[in-house]
Amino acid sequence: MGMQKVPNHERLYKRGNTYQYRFLVPVELRAYFGGKSEIKKSLKTDSLKEAKVRWAIECETTDKEVAEARAKLGERPDAARLPTSNEAWAMVRDWHSERLEREKLALANAPRETLPNRIEKELEEQSAHGLLGKVGRFHPMADDVLRFLCERKGLSAPAQGSSLYNEMADLIHRARADVSLRLIALMNLDLNDHPDGVDHVFLDGPPSSPENNHISETLHPGSNHVAVPLGDTVKAYVTDPTRNAKDSTRRANRDKLAPLVRHFGADADLKDITSEDFEAWTRLLLRLPKNAGKRFPAGSLEEMVRAGEAVGAEPIARSNARGIQQSASSLIDHLVKRERLDRNRLKPHILPKTKFTKPTRRPFTVAELNTLFRQPVFTGCIDEARGFAKTGPNVPKTSRYWLPLIALFTGMRMGEIAQLWTDDVLEQDGVSALRVQFNANRDQELKNPGSDRIIPIHRTLIDLGFVDWASAARQKSASRLFPDIPKSKDKQDFSSIFSKRFSKFLETADLWRDGRTFHSLRHNFRDAVRDADLSDGVAKVLGGWADDEPHNKYGRGYKIEMLKAAIDKLDFVDGDERLDLKHLVPKQ
Repeated sequence: MGMQKVPNHERLYKRGNTYQYRFLVPVELRAYFGGKSEIKKSLKTDSLKEAKVRWAIECETTDKEVAEARAKLGERPDAARLPTSNEAWAMVRDWHSERLEREKLALANAPRETLPNRIEKELEEQSAHGLLGKVGRFHPMADDVLRFLCERKGLSAPAQGSSLYNEMADLIHRARADVSLRLIALMNLDLNDHPDGVDHVFLDGPPSSPENNHISETLHPGSNHVAVPLGDTVKAYVTDPTRNAKDSTRRANRDKLAPLVRHFGADADLKDITSEDFEAWTRLLLRLPKNAGKRFPAGSLEEMVRAGEAVGAEPIARSNARGIQQSASSLIDHLVKRERLDRNRLKPHILPKTKFTKPTRRPFTVAELNTLFRQPVFTGCIDEARGFAKTGPNVPKTSRYWLPLIALFTGMRMGEIAQLWTDDVLEQDGVSALRVQFNANRDQELKNPGSDRIIPIHRTLIDLGFVDWASAARQKSASRLFPDIPKSKDKQDFSSIFSKRFSKFLETADLWRDGRTFHSLRHNFRDAVRDADLSDGVAKVLGGWADDEPHNKYGRGYKIEMLKAAIDKLDFVDGDERLDLKHLVPKQ
């Protein structure tokens, strides 16, 4: 097994299962180290955690020995001079170009299937090195490169802790981060020579005057106060690959954090935002008009509030203001855990949860369901587009027709149905069923781990011809089951646009009041499960509700035949009113 470098830890290697410490002794100091060109020590552990502890001790010991050797060397009259600040910048710039070309060459020969892992690795490298350069205690991790660059120019490396040392170490870390950014862009097919986000310190030409020490104005040489710029921090948080978050969650984070950035500004340092500042921001949130971002896109948060109040716009719900606060608080907690902030100054100002609020959604009554399924889109309309609410000769069995029926008889969420592919309607052990799964290549997502499931198709859906309709669609091609639902450009999902369509449908049917939405059908399904006296475990498996009981994760789970028998028990009855869909059954 060859020697492997441990990412983000200079001098730390792994050979087989054992970690090793390796340090290349500068040429001019080898006489002080007994002629050795390299210091190699086994750390005698296969644990990375333990290896890092022993590695840190070795680094400190070696650095002291190097400092002592350099002090003795400095007493010699022929000692090499230190580089100027401009020479340091030029050396790192050249090394940055060399490293980039080497990595491009390696990337050109890399198998395409390895790119997702390479992108994830480079994202971690970029994030790590972007931080390392700003923190002085991490500067020795750039020592090997720093000394190598000085040696090949015949110059003496600056002493640890000196201003020039900090500048060079910061530049080296920034060079690594910039190379990672450029490689990520290439792997994402961005062929721009200078993609968004590149570090401009490597785009500038050399300074016009050797005396002009321009670097210190643009670097962060390990000061005690490391700024936490709000705009960059939010961007890094939303895209952080180490967070276990779905794309939809990341988009929601971005949208909810927008009022924070708009109020304080992208350049604001989160360390400087006080408790009083957060209190004032909270008061503004409670006055923020609904849909402020679309209605009043320009200006500050205060200007958006004034513009809304001038036209009498209704403010956002208190619960929405609280949701924005919670997203901001989660960001701050994330930074506190990583020791970039000392504490969460927003937390004391988070609005309390309103008690005894009226439910925002309710199920349809059976009478309302009968009204819903006798609308023209089910019985005969002009067309599926603008004429869906007008009586006509056509029954276009597309998403408007099938999604409400599927939701009622399976309990599936709108997004789960809208993202189905034709081969997600399948047969398992002789039972017709629907498959809800995660598949990134198909833009299929899950709300929680329990959402991954196989749902037997209710007898009524089979009688209505859904299985035959889906089978015909599958024979044409393996593609989306409902291609008439476009993907939202803003939220990058399939439910946003259909949600608006269904809201319009409810409005035309005069069923839109009192919190009735598409999700109300899922409430109807849950009530039918209760009326059928199905167990809680069966209900969770069918509906894809998260199950936190550890014992339910043991065993093989419910057999499909049992789930089929359970779901076929579901019926929709209110007193003497029974769901009647006989008019939708295809005529033989």
